[in-house]
Amino acid sequence: MSRRPGRAGAPAVRRLGGTAMRGDKVLRDPVHGLIRVPAEIVPVVDAPELQRLRRIAQLGMSFLTFHGAEHSRFGHALGAMFLFGEVADQLGRLGVGLTPEQRLLGSLAALLHDLGHGPLSHALEAESTGGLGHESWGRRILLGETEIHRRLEALDRELPERIAAVLEGRREPLLHHLISSQLDVDRMDYLVRDSLYTGASAGRFDVGQLIHVLGGVHEEHPVVLHKGVWTVEEYSSPATTCTSRSTTTRPRAAPSGSSRRSSAAPAFSAGRVSSPVRHRWLRSFSARRGWRSTSSWTTWSSGWR
Repeated sequence: MSRRPGRAGAPAVRRLGGTAMRGDKVLRDPVHGLIRVPAEIVPVVDAPELQRLRRIAQLGMSFLTFHGAEHSRFGHALGAMFLFGEVADQLGRLGVGLTPEQRLLGSLAALLHDLGHGPLSHALEAESTGGLGHESWGRRILLGETEIHRRLEALDRELPERIAAVLEGRREPLLHHLISSQLDVDRMDYLVRDSLYTGASAGRFDVGQLIHVLGGVHEEHPVVLHKGVWTVEEYSSPATTCTSRSTTTRPRAAPSGSSRRSSAAPAFSAGRVSSPVRHRWLRSFSARRGWRSTSSWTTWSSGWR
């Protein structure tokens, strides 16, 4: 996948998938470049409940330390939707294509996954949202008598409930794992976005390469090819983990050994594993690689839960 000079990890060709249609909108994103929003999703993007995210700080009060961190949840929502389309394209090339209905459902779920965030995002989540998490408020907005609910119903009467079910992991497990797991478009976007706006080097990795080394699906989780281990290490490096914990307080699980659904080639699964199993796997992997010490890997995995 080609890259645009000077913008590490940003694919040069940017699309949600399919052929451009009349009514599509093209937005310029500082992280991913041009993002095409299909005509059927444009009314959802324009809904006041989603536009509200323009006024919700992505990193809470981090702008007091990193004065460039003035970006909003709205840009992150669009970035997650865009990356979902990129991942769907890659899976399609591997013969694990999503149906048009799944693609629309997944794109909307990625777009709306942070719909319930309150002022300053995670920083004041328990204080400013009545003790409820942003996931609970997002469900209320999706299923309540809201403008965005009506616009989603105009596409499909069951669409609001289906989106809520995907975000909660109650249906379409593959879509759920692509949006919220250890290897997901939410984390891919917020790491590179937060890194760009804060100016911090931690959190930078090659998004395009990470998507390129996806090798298929195993037990409804995306997996990466063995040749992509270094890309995964960059994505889940100690510095990246530290950044994600300090800015979003959402550490993720470590990768476990797995196999590709359509091939016997070694790959890594996004399944969650316990700490003892994780450490045994890391020691075994280090031994196969000929590494003498696993102290850095132990430190790397110790922050996960």
